[in-house]
Amino acid sequence: AELERINAHNPIGEYGGYVDRVKTAEFQADGVIAGRYTSGCCDLIASTDGDFLGFTDDNCISITSFKSTNLTISSTSKDTLLKAVSFLSPESKAKVKLDCPSGYPIFEGVNDLRTRCLVGVMIGCDVSPGGISGVGPEKVWSKLQEIRKSVCSNVDMYNQMISYAEELSKPSKRKDAAPKYNQQILNTLVDAIVYEPTNELSEAGRTYLLSEPLRLPAYLDSFKCDGTIIEEGPLVIECKGPSTDGSACHKFLAAETNHKCKDCGHQLCEFCCLALDDNEYRCFGCHVVEAMLPCSNLDDRENMQINAMRLELRDKYRFDHVDELSVQEVIDIWEAHALHREIEKLADSIKFPVLPTSSLTAGDKWKELCEIDFSLGGSFIIDPDIDEQHIPAILELMASFVTFYDKETKHTKWQQDGPVFAAIPKMFIDFATQCRVDIGYRMLRRCLRHAFDSKTESLDNKIAKLLLYEGEIAIMISTPIPASMKKEIYDGSVL
Repeated sequence: AELERINAHNPIGEYGGYVDRVKTAEFQADGVIAGRYTSGCCDLIASTDGDFLGFTDDNCISITSFKSTNLTISSTSKDTLLKAVSFLSPESKAKVKLDCPSGYPIFEGVNDLRTRCLVGVMIGCDVSPGGISGVGPEKVWSKLQEIRKSVCSNVDMYNQMISYAEELSKPSKRKDAAPKYNQQILNTLVDAIVYEPTNELSEAGRTYLLSEPLRLPAYLDSFKCDGTIIEEGPLVIECKGPSTDGSACHKFLAAETNHKCKDCGHQLCEFCCLALDDNEYRCFGCHVVEAMLPCSNLDDRENMQINAMRLELRDKYRFDHVDELSVQEVIDIWEAHALHREIEKLADSIKFPVLPTSSLTAGDKWKELCEIDFSLGGSFIIDPDIDEQHIPAILELMASFVTFYDKETKHTKWQQDGPVFAAIPKMFIDFATQCRVDIGYRMLRRCLRHAFDSKTESLDNKIAKLLLYEGEIAIMISTPIPASMKKEIYDGSVL
């Protein structure tokens, strides 16, 4: 909406550019963006993500900060940035800040993509968060300088760097210990970057940063194309994932940090668990049960006789064949029912529950007062169909859309509230807070995202309905909403 307001879509407008179309990646947006650069479909990348520069080449320029008065451009090569700004006028050049590699330009002069990706794995990137422990730009830079003195081949440079990375991943106190990342694992992580498909979801075939993969480890099976041979590769573990029903389980390398849930025993990656005391961990599903049913721990289960659980399941919940259940099955089913009861208690406290879409079409519950044409501003207020007694309530409703909380109001227990609370009117903050069991922060973030989405249509030319709903004044607005990656547009209505 904001891009439309400033005519950014107009190629001959003041800003000289336009939004072509929104692209949806089959996997990650990062792959599509990098692929468009390497294939010559784009000249610049606008992103705060520094991985793009490492995984492309020294000629790639990224706009990492864009403000109304200046912008910052980055590259892995200082010469590339200096050459780029040399084409600008002195006035424009003064508005551009260069983010040049300083200290240890680890990517500059490295032309081989696999070597660049390996360097990224060593210092930390999306496929290797944190990188190899204790490895930073200085160590990588020193090794690259050493290799350059005697090696000219890209293959030789890669082989020496991967041997060095393997050596660095060994535990520092045990020189004879096996490395955390052996060469098989390091190659797999590099493949995860090089062979992540760069095509859009709508494209028939798959494209890659380099040529199509001839072989891939089982860990990267989803990246294959026709003719790719899948090999065993490094050991892979399945993580239970963050969902309570196991629907978000995923694979990860066994070499990565992993834990077991102390309650259910499922294997977990480091991102799908909560750390407890005494070096123990719990999955999110078990954490929900423990948080909502503190009486369900093992000590209290022993205090509540299994027979009592059986009777409660049979008499209170009408559970069939309860006598045929094992002890563990009784505990699990009783716990599920107890959890359901606690969730129902939470639901009772929600002032604005989620209702089916059909509720918005229940016209027998309201009386339409008039239509509001936003292009005509506030002229609807003189519509003869509106009873004068409703005018104060209508004005109060309209004023609520531009009423904000004062800066002193605290909305969360955080040290500092997010800026979203200062950007959204009070009415919507109250709604988001009272339709969730938490503070509704995620909903407010999504609200802002849609408001600034370039595909969101402006309300300037929309027609709304002014309604009398259960004695109160209401407004119904219907407009297409660009939503998730699964569907381009949703027909949205809000009352």
